[in-house]
Amino acid sequence: MTALRQDRGATPRRVDVALAGGTGRVGTAFATLLAERAPAVRASGLDLRLVGVARRSRWRWEPHGLPLAAPHDLLGGAPSSGTAEFLARSRAHGSAPLALVDCSASEELACGYAGLLEAGVAVVTPSKLGSAHSQERWNALHALAAGGAAPYRYSATVGAGMPVLSAVRRLRRRGDSLRALRAVLSGSLSAVLCAVQDGAPFSQAVADARERGCTEPHPGDDLSGEDVARKLLILLREAGIGVERADLRVESLVPAGLLRERDPEAFVEALPAFDEAWRARAEAAWSAGRRLAFVAEFDGGRARAEVRALPESDPLASLRPGENRVEILTAEGGAVPLSISGPGAGPEVTAANVLSDLLDAARGAWGARDAGAGRYEAPRERRVASA
Repeated sequence: MTALRQDRGATPRRVDVALAGGTGRVGTAFATLLAERAPAVRASGLDLRLVGVARRSRWRWEPHGLPLAAPHDLLGGAPSSGTAEFLARSRAHGSAPLALVDCSASEELACGYAGLLEAGVAVVTPSKLGSAHSQERWNALHALAAGGAAPYRYSATVGAGMPVLSAVRRLRRRGDSLRALRAVLSGSLSAVLCAVQDGAPFSQAVADARERGCTEPHPGDDLSGEDVARKLLILLREAGIGVERADLRVESLVPAGLLRERDPEAFVEALPAFDEAWRARAEAAWSAGRRLAFVAEFDGGRARAEVRALPESDPLASLRPGENRVEILTAEGGAVPLSISGPGAGPEVTAANVLSDLLDAARGAWGARDAGAGRYEAPRERRVASA
């Protein structure tokens, strides 16, 4: 956390915070961290005041500030109300700069980001639904933020606690260009495949990762490869490459029929049917001196994400459970990739990155312009070849 320099006796700058998805794992971890860090943040010159908290069909709002308590407790007596009303209340907030911290997995909330930014409400989120939607939505959100409407921060969408997006952003701003990348972008799939190769049944490996909070709310979003697809979209767009989801070839770890099961409990209960197939695949890799990894790749023309049996000497094959690694080749870097590795999953590390984004956004309290956004540049003409 970067400290602000505060003059002795100066009043801390107030920035209000509305938390969506507050009762989920990441939202709860964020609320806990916000309460723990509040004294240090205030001493550094910021008064982050929680004024709203929401989960699905319930929300509560108090303009003068809510206690920094567990969101579940704050919502105990809240009346039922929808996401649209919560968005409208956020847009109408005018007593101090407001940041919406969206830790939900709500498409309705993600669709409301542009309206929030236009109303001067900052958006800070680990959700990939806004930035991994269409290229058109990406362009609109970034143009609004760069044009001075309000900050848009999403560092935790790729790599959880790793500085991946900031590194790609810096490369682009200095005029370098992405030639290729290769990465393990899913801490949950990394953990699952490591466990399967160590002899755990596939179904048990998924259940354990879910219990630790390392998967999406619905594990099918991980096992389908869609979570990695969204991260790859965000990475390529951050590098200035125009790309749509239809341009990516993505392997699913389970059949498409099972992915239609949207009840997470029923989904997990059906996974033992695939234990034998994954045991055989892991044993075949082991017999060949290889290890399984879910690899996302861009070769300069095509982008894909799939399970591969990699040589044990490959850096992507030797990752620890939950670890991510990104290798980037650029025009200026030659044959030596820029490599970034670290924890890629878990509510605590994600929440810490969300708080860092919030502090970055609040540092200037945006006003007429978000100083951290920089000048928006539309994607280059070069697009990823269709899958």
